[in-house]
Amino acid sequence: MTLQTYAFRLATTPVPPSGTLAVAFHLDDITVTLSPALTPGRPVVDFPLSLPFNFFSIDKILEIFTCVITQQRVVFASCNYALITLVMESFLYYMLPFKWYGTYVPILTTNMLDFVGAPGYFLMGVNGRHKETISETEGLVVVDIDEGTVEICQSLDLPSLPDEVAQDFKTTYTNIIKNQNQQPVISPDKPSPLSYEDFKKTIAKNENEVNQKIQNIFLDLMVDLFRDVSQFCHPNENLFKKSKFLECKGEKPTRDASQASQFSQASGFFTTVCETDLFKKFLNDRLKEKKDYWTERHQLTDVHGVRNPSKNKSSSLQKLSSSNAPLYPLLSRSPCLEEYTLPSQFDHKDLTSFYQFIKEELEGRLAVCANRTSLSASYYYLIGLLRVAIGLTHEGLATLNQLTAHDNRIYPKEIIEKIIRLLNKDERNKLKNKYQSKQLQAIIANIEKTSDSGHHHHVIMEFDEIPQNDVDIIHFQQCIRRLQLGLIDIDTIESLFASLTIGQNHLHAKVQSQTFSDFYDCWKDNEIKCEEIREIPGIELDPNEDILKVSSSITTNFGVGQLGFTQRSVFFIKQGCSGFEYKVKFTEIEDIQKMSYFSVLSRNSDTLNITNKGEINGKKIFIAYLSTDRNLWYMLIDEMWKGKQWADKTREPGVVQQAAQNVLLLDAVVRRCM
Repeated sequence: MTLQTYAFRLATTPVPPSGTLAVAFHLDDITVTLSPALTPGRPVVDFPLSLPFNFFSIDKILEIFTCVITQQRVVFASCNYALITLVMESFLYYMLPFKWYGTYVPILTTNMLDFVGAPGYFLMGVNGRHKETISETEGLVVVDIDEGTVEICQSLDLPSLPDEVAQDFKTTYTNIIKNQNQQPVISPDKPSPLSYEDFKKTIAKNENEVNQKIQNIFLDLMVDLFRDVSQFCHPNENLFKKSKFLECKGEKPTRDASQASQFSQASGFFTTVCETDLFKKFLNDRLKEKKDYWTERHQLTDVHGVRNPSKNKSSSLQKLSSSNAPLYPLLSRSPCLEEYTLPSQFDHKDLTSFYQFIKEELEGRLAVCANRTSLSASYYYLIGLLRVAIGLTHEGLATLNQLTAHDNRIYPKEIIEKIIRLLNKDERNKLKNKYQSKQLQAIIANIEKTSDSGHHHHVIMEFDEIPQNDVDIIHFQQCIRRLQLGLIDIDTIESLFASLTIGQNHLHAKVQSQTFSDFYDCWKDNEIKCEEIREIPGIELDPNEDILKVSSSITTNFGVGQLGFTQRSVFFIKQGCSGFEYKVKFTEIEDIQKMSYFSVLSRNSDTLNITNKGEINGKKIFIAYLSTDRNLWYMLIDEMWKGKQWADKTREPGVVQQAAQNVLLLDAVVRRCM
């Protein structure tokens, strides 16, 4: 099999939705099966989640879990690179529905070890031979997989899980593993009742059962910990009463010394978690009243009488394990899967015919399984997407819409919204008039509403006016004005012309067409990046305030994210968060400096330091590690800062706009030369 065919198979295989349909394909003599997710919104697990338990005790597992869920700076170390990734992924599954939005680097190479000194929270993996080196870094939690140990920096004051919840978890896990069927063993000196293929299937079945149980043990743990969140959410007001929630988690008699200690543990844990980005994303879903597998599990355990663990003596794990009801009624049994195998022989260059063939086969299968609702829903899902892929957009959307009558849980609202956004206005109107579905109508209305409320003064112009030949000063001025770059002042245009023709005789100087094109690409590239920042939720700026420049992802003392500035302020947006993590007006800046710091693990780090007149999030100085771009950023922010100072002094607001224009020109010209 060629690499091209292999890549084609991996990139073009349709992924089944949650349900009872699996999709298989062949890679030479190897059959790869894509199983569906057990519940909608929950990722498929294709490796043993029990793996970390082979290396760590239950107490260590819970300790690592706590470090991850409280957003610590965790480094996993092992001499087996493959093992690092599997263990890290396991803990990401354990904490669902919380999702990791921070820095995630499963393998750090030797020349990247200095990344463990970065601020903010992260999960990183390193080779075990570097353990002693990274252990010298302050503020880390080092998880040694090979040794089964967890080393927490002494300066960290980490909370622990509430004792009652932790004990329930240990008891439940022990009972489940004890009752787990033993896997069959093939011995070379004894005949086996199973063929090798049957043996593999049995192993896979056992692994799947264990995975389901481990997922649910941890899901019950999360339900026990955060069940009470819903009681203090007020969706209509978009309000969460955190103080009441924390008070609720500590509502226990404190006369006894051991109970007082437990109260302190619990309140410390939840106070820490409430400040994390993971919890805030989870909370946002609760305020939106999202229906997902966590909600189902929450409701299920309520049915079994566990409504308020903070007041009941037993948690959901205890209640369910002691009741006669199935311990895992949601996921206790593997569904009987129908398998569809993709055609083996197909020209990788003819993707449309490939999808057309699959669509017709699935349509034939759909016609004979009308009584199997779950399977029919899976077929509708795949057929709808395949129709869109081959250009039958309206028909595909209509097919996807039929999911509302079969299994509304797998209705791909986000995918449908993306498809509709790609349609022009006429096609969208045809779709709206042709199909009267409430779901489609609501999605289209939402798209039109957001389009109408867009930032019209930030429309990005398409351009086809780039000169094909070298241009002199007269034609250069005409091109600049035609392209509507906002450069009106003749002196500014002439200065730009001079900067793009350095080294030429000024009497015969011409801007080369490639130079003009490179300059314009840099200008528009910056404009597009700045426009994208406005689409991030929580980014609120005044109507007349424009984002002038934004960085790629960088490291700062506020975490990892993007730095930017407008005519009025400098801001920082933290990775995985909404809104501004740091924002200071130019009038509130005390000083801007270029600095260099020496690191034991790496070369010198060039930084831009912005000193505020007051503190922001407990810090007076904002430090950005900008390496090669540091001087450019210093020049641009300093230009804007000085312009604002002069405008305030002379009371001439036009100076601010001139400074902003200078910043855009400097950025485009300098980056063209880099």
